[in-house]
Amino acid sequence: MKAKRTGGRVLHIVMYLLFGVYLLFVMQIVLFKTIPVTSMFDLDSQLRSINVIPFHTIAGFVTNETMGSMRALANILGNIVIFIPLGLFVSYQGHGKSFRVKAIIILSVSLALEMVQYILALGSSDVDDILLNFAGGMLGIAVYKGMSRMIYSRQRLLGAIVGFYLLSGIGGIVGIGLVQPELLPFMDTGVEYVTENKPELGGIDVYMKGDLSGRLAAVEENSFTLSTESEAVMVSGKDSSELPEYVIEDQQISINASTRIFFEYVRVEKKGLLKFKVISRYEEKNPGDLGTIMNSPVKETDTMPTARVWLTGSSEPTAMVLLVVVQEE
Repeated sequence: MKAKRTGGRVLHIVMYLLFGVYLLFVMQIVLFKTIPVTSMFDLDSQLRSINVIPFHTIAGFVTNETMGSMRALANILGNIVIFIPLGLFVSYQGHGKSFRVKAIIILSVSLALEMVQYILALGSSDVDDILLNFAGGMLGIAVYKGMSRMIYSRQRLLGAIVGFYLLSGIGGIVGIGLVQPELLPFMDTGVEYVTENKPELGGIDVYMKGDLSGRLAAVEENSFTLSTESEAVMVSGKDSSELPEYVIEDQQISINASTRIFFEYVRVEKKGLLKFKVISRYEEKNPGDLGTIMNSPVKETDTMPTARVWLTGSSEPTAMVLLVVVQEE
């Protein structure tokens, strides 16, 4: 009997330790997936956005052609799967509580994480994340319910939960490592950006977003065509709650003698298994040089060079600065 009680204590300790590690991973993935922990102390951080329209972001993942299907699926399923262990833990700890109480706890945790994201400007706060997290928590409750129906002993049930945590932890690490390894805190990952010669453009910062951005589709003598992606304009009379669609359109932009054209040559150097250095250098060019990076007037979308444009402000779209990104081998 004493050995049985000792075994139960050990299982409890192991479960709490595994759950603590799980919470650290949740904080890393949910709060710091795009920026480092030190950003919490950056009072000038502006990395903050919010979406309160249900299923808006999910629909964006599905309809946005620029995001691969595997990446979209990983984002959706990841937000569900990551909360299954929480649902399991809440069910075990609150086995005498009602389903409503357990559901409120799970919903509150997800809501709290999104609020922290917004308050500390740690990224995008999204109602869709809450919905997906809540679905994952409900799956965790269902898993616990299934286990408890098959395992009547409380200690054996605890052992099964510990086993589930171990297996799901290993599976989660492998899955994240395959899809987005930079989220794993113990991986030697990261990207270092180096600029060899930043051009002076009279107040224009080439690091910032231009008036237009897209892909260089075609070049003519005094103009070029920029292929841009944007949300479709809602048609008058349609339901305003309808989710937007992304459309690709070509815009003709003029160039003149005052237009400054730069090529940003970018090369990537591998510094480790998952660590890279991105090096940029800038060269000022003439309009005639644009043809050197265009093999034909029309190219496949995924091979078109990307470009950013700062406009002059005249009635006809005219480029004041054109920055074309060229990938170097």
